[in-house]
Amino acid sequence: PSIASAGKKLMPPKPLTDMVLVDDQNNALPINLLKNSYHYVLLAESDCDEFCMQYINLSREAISNTSLSKPVKQLLVLGYEPDKAWLEKLKLDNPGITVAILTRPVWAIFTLPFTQVASDMLGAPLFLVDPRGFIMVVYDELDVSAPLINDLHSLDAKL
Repeated sequence: PSIASAGKKLMPPKPLTDMVLVDDQNNALPINLLKNSYHYVLLAESDCDEFCMQYINLSREAISNTSLSKPVKQLLVLGYEPDKAWLEKLKLDNPGITVAILTRPVWAIFTLPFTQVASDMLGAPLFLVDPRGFIMVVYDELDVSAPLINDLHSLDAKL
């Protein structure tokens, strides 16, 4: 299976700048959060709509059906203060998810490399960041997890 069968593979991959993000409890997340494991990154500036929830579910499915040399995690980046009950349910349903809540200025800086690589995509794309902290693949219009699983296996074989 080729890489990014359902997504756009970035050539070359786009490096991310290390930044301290804050979680929903207002605690700082580690500066190297996006290093040493694969991450599916989702950006939700004003709300986590049905596409956002679908990508959370698909990436969770892909993670639970894949065994790699490096762990695969989920990062949901919010640009707003979410409803507490919604957030608790999200965490219960997705035990491996990290949620970061960004202020406007931090949002503008952190999301820039993501929006640059996804400028030609509609809706809310799903990003795959590799263990070095580089955006590798951008997915759009996914409705099944199989392409994610295939890409994880072929990426892991190359690292």
